Amino acid sequence: MFTKAIRVSFIGEDKKKSKNKTRVPPEVALIGLIFIGFLISTYILHSNYTGAEAYSSPSIIMSNKDRYGNRHIIDDYREAYYWLRMNTKADDKIMSWWDYGYQITGMSNRTVLVDNNTWNNTHIATVGLAMSSSEDEAYEICDRLDVDYVLVIFGGKSYYSGDDINKFLWMVRIGGGVYSWIKEEDYMGNGYYRIDKHVSETMAQSLMYSLSYYRFDEI
Repeated sequence: MFTKAIRVSFIGEDKKKSKNKTRVPPEVALIGLIFIGFLISTYILHSNYTGAEAYSSPSIIMSNKDRYGNRHIIDDYREAYYWLRMNTKADDKIMSWWDYGYQITGMSNRTVLVDNNTWNNTHIATVGLAMSSSEDEAYEICDRLDVDYVLVIFGGKSYYSGDDINKFLWMVRIGGGVYSWIKEEDYMGNGYYRIDKHVSETMAQSLMYSLSYYRFDEI
């Protein structure tokens, strides 16, 4: 009995020692929580800063390489904005996708229908409606919105893959979110988004396609 009692007491002491060893002091736990909170706050601030830089300060002049490795300087944005500033009236209104709104306002000093402040989804959807409609229908929409010029970025000659023809499906989707008769599948050719000889009839008749490939065969 005596031996067992001593043995039990030893086991109890071992448990107490093990509990004391695994217990983290409150000061250390507090420092750890502060450190983790600091890392999370830093990550959030960094993400906000990176996103703000990426979306509010895009590059105006870019470079690209074609299939042969030749480097091309893409200066079309600056030239287009300069042309608008020098060849349009001060009160003319420009319709373009929202990506270029702030740049047109700042560099061309012209009024735009939509800009990078994308809070008004209906306005953006209306631009998507005009871009995805046929030329006759788009003309009526632009006339109703008092639009004087339409700006479209097309990179077919310079192999620029970030042009409006590549963003066009987003215009269709956003437009279809407000105007239910816009169907994404109508702009697909053989089940895929095509701009080649298999392009769908709806896509080929859209304002975006017509403006992008206008006189392109003459180049």
